Amino acid sequence: TVLSTEQAPTRVAAWNGTVMWSQLDTAGGAYRLVTSVDAGAPAPVMVPERGDGPFDIDLGTNRSGNAYAVYTRGGDIYRLGVASGVETKITKLSSPALAERDPTIQRGAIAFIRRERGYDQLRIGNTTTGSKGSRMLVKRRSIVSAELAITQVAYVEQTGNSRLVHVRNIRTGRDQVVYRATSGGANVARVTKPAYGADFNGFVWARTNLGSGTGNRLVRYELRRSRLSYAQGSSRW
Repeated sequence: TVLSTEQAPTRVAAWNGTVMWSQLDTAGGAYRLVTSVDAGAPAPVMVPERGDGPFDIDLGTNRSGNAYAVYTRGGDIYRLGVASGVETKITKLSSPALAERDPTIQRGAIAFIRRERGYDQLRIGNTTTGSKGSRMLVKRRSIVSAELAITQVAYVEQTGNSRLVHVRNIRTGRDQVVYRATSGGANVARVTKPAYGADFNGFVWARTNLGSGTGNRLVRYELRRSRLSYAQGSSRW
């Protein structure tokens, strides 16, 4: 089902029948947030536009299982109730001096990336009354993206000519590289932001092969079995 034809690339987030993405305002150059429910026509989300690129949006749930979106604007983290349409700035997790990006939400916890002193920090926190802000999970030279599951977080690290997909246990700190995409010759290998699938309890991402002519590949990692499976994609994706 084609939901929309857009004028510029954008991240797409989905959860339980709700899809959200950014739509370029060609007149002003800013991006507005739109949503589609159960494959319906896209409708605008009543939040301010983002002037520094598409929304880095992620969809998940709060502790009660209700659908929520998280994204940044102006380097600060915002949370949006999907049903209510109420937007809240998450001041407990947003630094007044540093910029946050690529937040991800699941069961009320919010993870995000913060750049400081030449390193990317993957941090996690929540917004409960007793919250004391965020804590650092891992620090790397370059963290491209991250996605929360229930007890794990997947993140993509750029190191040299490789992109590594890590899966980290939030409680124990056990960190494992489960996938590696390496560029070489005519091939430029990239890995997209992982997406969490609650139905099979695992992550899905795309590995792109730019210049090699072999198209793209979809990769799925099941947490319970620690197993990878693959599907051939399309160069148009």
